[in-house]
Amino acid sequence: MKTVTTSSICAALAVVLALPSSAALQKAAGGTGAVSNAPNGVPVLLYDQTNNPAGNGVPDQDFEASFDAYDSEAADDFVVTDASGWTVEQVRTVGTTGTAGGSTVSVTFFANAAGGGNPDLPGAAECTYTGISPTDAAGSFMINLPTPCILGPATHWVRIQTNQNFGSFGQHFWSNRSTQTNSESVWRNPGDGFATGCTTFTPQRTCGVGGGASPDLLFSIWGQVGGLDADLALTKTGVANGNQVVYTLTATNNGPSNATGVVVTDTLPASLMYSSNDCGGTNNPPFTWNIGNLANGASVVCNVTATVGTPGAVANTATITGTSNDPTPANNTSTVTLEAGFTTLSVPTLNWVGLGVLFALLAAAGLILLQRRSS
Repeated sequence: MKTVTTSSICAALAVVLALPSSAALQKAAGGTGAVSNAPNGVPVLLYDQTNNPAGNGVPDQDFEASFDAYDSEAADDFVVTDASGWTVEQVRTVGTTGTAGGSTVSVTFFANAAGGGNPDLPGAAECTYTGISPTDAAGSFMINLPTPCILGPATHWVRIQTNQNFGSFGQHFWSNRSTQTNSESVWRNPGDGFATGCTTFTPQRTCGVGGGASPDLLFSIWGQVGGLDADLALTKTGVANGNQVVYTLTATNNGPSNATGVVVTDTLPASLMYSSNDCGGTNNPPFTWNIGNLANGASVVCNVTATVGTPGAVANTATITGTSNDPTPANNTSTVTLEAGFTTLSVPTLNWVGLGVLFALLAAAGLILLQRRSS
């Protein structure tokens, strides 16, 4: 096997290992791919970062076993801007390759982890896909996800790795972008075959890959707006007992997604004075019950007690809200009317013995009355 010298590494933009042929693994593409012009189909464009190509690219390849030390991958971030979230169905990347048509790809969507990068890094994985056969246009991919990835309104990262044998199809590069949007893209080579020291996700310019000067990658996100719908519903009932009323609030998430930022508010009428609750709510006023996250199909209950200041009919309305999109707002409020503040008179009751005694007394009284009339 031929050994490559240090000078040739520098001259070839970090050639780190020579193969039996004249080809060698690179950590920079030296060119930019073309945007895939495959038909759009059903998905709509949600996010586009395919402008300002930098004329280079980063390695993002899972090689055959003999080159495992060079396995590498890249990721870049984007922001979901709709409150109802995005249903991501397709990812398109711009890239270059040796010979097209020999690849499958792995795709992972990550949550954002604040800090550690420029300024942030990928966090926890949200959706993971492996072994997808993309539409390959000379290294630019149109990747149809086998199942949608539903993402909420926040910053997320998309990570791509090309699974391709170097010996048969050459090397693949994800093309760079000369301008930065959000955080700088990141790159990692866990086996450190490229000798960058970037064995975990690190801003790509720090790693010196793709020419070492470009901050972002070329890609676009396709799918549908929505997907995070959560039908929140509130039911309110009440019981009046003398000068006290107890309201029972039942909050339900009818789905189909988990709900976030769920809050129930209840402005008590002027004729009622707040007393207590059993769910950790506060009355500033209004009475506020911060539920937070509520899973699809889940229900929670809160009992609120108040004292009646002015007797009469009392109508009270409570409302539920959340940060997820609610497709059925009509069931977000509930009203109950009670006759409150009236004293209930207790009517005594008699058992059979008491009724017998009463009957005997009435009979005796009747006899006495008859005797007086006859005398």
